[in-house]
Amino acid sequence: MGGVRRITDEESAIFGTVGYRAPEVPQVGTSVASDIYTIGRTLVVLCMEFRGYRGTYLHTLPPPDTTPLFQEHDSLYQLIAKCCATDPADRFQSAEELRSQLLGVLREVVAAGTTGTALTSAASPCSRHRPRPRPRSTGRSCPRCARIRPTRSTPG
Repeated sequence: MGGVRRITDEESAIFGTVGYRAPEVPQVGTSVASDIYTIGRTLVVLCMEFRGYRGTYLHTLPPPDTTPLFQEHDSLYQLIAKCCATDPADRFQSAEELRSQLLGVLREVVAAGTTGTALTSAASPCSRHRPRPRPRSTGRSCPRCARIRPTRSTPG
């Protein structure tokens, strides 16, 4: 956790987890920027084996040239580096801004691991437009969904 205390309590100590808590939390308290920092640290721990996040890399990231994940996905490194910037003003300013960038990184990572498929969206589509396997047919599939449209026969 990045930092926790009751919302109505301005006096008591803030509890946080070492390695996830933004560096400014002990002095200025929690904020959207400190939450963004915690999200970035959590992403690193979930995406790779991040040794030293409570010690050597307490408020930094491992160098990209020593980290295969960051070498392979520079955009992921850039996103996490922005989340985990030491200065809160250098971080994403809202969860919406982070979400938008994260979706772009997700699309890039998925596209890098997918061959022969044109990906148009990594967002969760509605059930009507969710890609489905095409049944064997001579018809053409709808470009927005996998429903088969019958082909028109030409008079002949």
